[in-house]
Amino acid sequence: MLVAIRNNRAVETVLTQPHGRRFQQWSRNLAPADWRRIRDALNEYVNTTGRGEIITTSWIPGADWTDTPYQPIYEAVGEDWEMARFFFGLIVWNVMMDRPEPWSFGRYPRHEGDVIGLTYFRVWPN
Repeated sequence: MLVAIRNNRAVETVLTQPHGRRFQQWSRNLAPADWRRIRDALNEYVNTTGRGEIITTSWIPGADWTDTPYQPIYEAVGEDWEMARFFFGLIVWNVMMDRPEPWSFGRYPRHEGDVIGLTYFRVWPN
């Protein structure tokens, strides 16, 4: 479950996929087995490296996706590195929406002007 925490501290469940049309188009380029491997790898990362508490998307896949579960993402977008990173972020969003425990998100760059992936964090235990 993914929730947005608003400035007024209201918590809203997120039910939509950003860039839904593009996400669906690229998703159709992934074989079902690849889709499962990607989702399994992401959930494993959340559960182990993230200890089920916090992850930052740009730290997950590494710089070289060759022979990893993430390589099909690169291929699904026509081997365009920028689009592959964008699609990866959309996939993480989708995986986090499907998790049973509530997570929220934000962008927390180290320095002004830094572009960094979303950071997801558990907001309360089930």
